[in-house]
Amino acid sequence: MFLEIWVLALVAGTGAAGLCPNTTGRIPVQMPQLDQSMFSYKIQINVPDAEKTLDAFEYYDHVNKSIFLYLDQTNMGKRTMQRVMYDYKYNQTFNVDELSNTCSVKDLTSPNDQITLFGAGVENGPDGVNNSFFWNAGYNSTYEGNATIDGVFTDHYQTCLTFENDTVTYLIDVFFSAINWSMPAAQRAPVKLTLNASTTVNNVTTSRMYFYKFSDYHTMATPDDWKPERPSGMICPGRKDGPTISPMDMEQLSLKYEIYTMTSEDRIS
Repeated sequence: MFLEIWVLALVAGTGAAGLCPNTTGRIPVQMPQLDQSMFSYKIQINVPDAEKTLDAFEYYDHVNKSIFLYLDQTNMGKRTMQRVMYDYKYNQTFNVDELSNTCSVKDLTSPNDQITLFGAGVENGPDGVNNSFFWNAGYNSTYEGNATIDGVFTDHYQTCLTFENDTVTYLIDVFFSAINWSMPAAQRAPVKLTLNASTTVNNVTTSRMYFYKFSDYHTMATPDDWKPERPSGMICPGRKDGPTISPMDMEQLSLKYEIYTMTSEDRIS
């Protein structure tokens, strides 16, 4: 999983039994959709049980079927960045470790392979960039009213996902900027997400809380010249998206060359 603890897998039903709240009689609603072409944001991930905070940047490129995760980390006193890229054009993932300057590649081999709710990892779940991760996946949710998060007026949605025969439950609360709240991207944006992950083994249930704070949400309509790229300048064994060389048009070919000899010089062009 996301460095073993940070992000959780998705092979989920919506509103199944498990430890989900009883929503009988409540009308299910859809959460706001994020930009259908490209969007990006920064995330601060807090895990109180592990006494850890992580900073990350995610970039979704639905047009080119790619998702990028840039994760800040400190290793041996040196701040580095781990980059994970999901390439749905060639069905591969790239994992780049700046500290060791290495790149590993895995193939997405089936619809039940290597996908996550909110970030990196090699786990089970649906294939395809449009329904991967949590955003725009179309899960039913309940509307929980308004809340003010860090001074931002938001709409609160809740959804519950279960899998592995209801032994694992994710209770997810998502806070989007309210429809009348002005955001830099000129559309509604995620502000905060809380994830209560519960696992039941031998009738004993344990839980862990994850807190995600989002900022700098941008879409392709907002000014942002920077775009992430797949690994360059290093060897990624097994990658399928290598550079292509355009074939020459033999009907429009010109050539200049020089011939030198010991006694004379001829130039033919």
